[in-house]
Amino acid sequence: MSVTYLQLVLALTQWLNAEDTISYCRALKTFMNVYKLYTSRKRKRGPRREERFSRLDWREHVCGMSPARFRRRYRMDLGCFNLLVDKLRDDLELYTYSCCRGEPITAELQVAATMRMLAGASYLDVSTIFRMHESTVYKIFWRVVELVCNKYTIEFPFDDLVCRPIRDLVETHSHELQTCCYHHHGVC
Repeated sequence: MSVTYLQLVLALTQWLNAEDTISYCRALKTFMNVYKLYTSRKRKRGPRREERFSRLDWREHVCGMSPARFRRRYRMDLGCFNLLVDKLRDDLELYTYSCCRGEPITAELQVAATMRMLAGASYLDVSTIFRMHESTVYKIFWRVVELVCNKYTIEFPFDDLVCRPIRDLVETHSHELQTCCYHHHGVC
């Protein structure tokens, strides 16, 4: 028998409005029976917390993916990805983020989550794919970006012979643009 909230309220009202002792006792007994039925009913629930945040198995994830699909998702091939992970592994394992179950997040998952975000995925999607909490995704993202910037020297292939004529042309036409873009942002 399914008991609704309205039935529970009606039983409570009868109990509170009882005028004599016999009516009071009957109403109380009815209320208690209805309350027991109401609280014992099974409610639909989502997956348990452990199931929602159980860690993604990276090897299984990669094995089911073609090289083209891996490149499309992570914007690099698997060999390049593994080189990046190997270079960052020691630093990433110092910061072992964990979920509610205490499972550490591997270096591969941290780099993969960051690469997916850099490829344009939403942090909500990354959280769902890699089974991490949203705040953990952000912490990992900024940590990996910081490590990449510190481990790699990023240089642009412009030499002074190519840049100087462009800079001179821009300087003659727009002093404001030259001041804003070239001096403050270090272009050329």
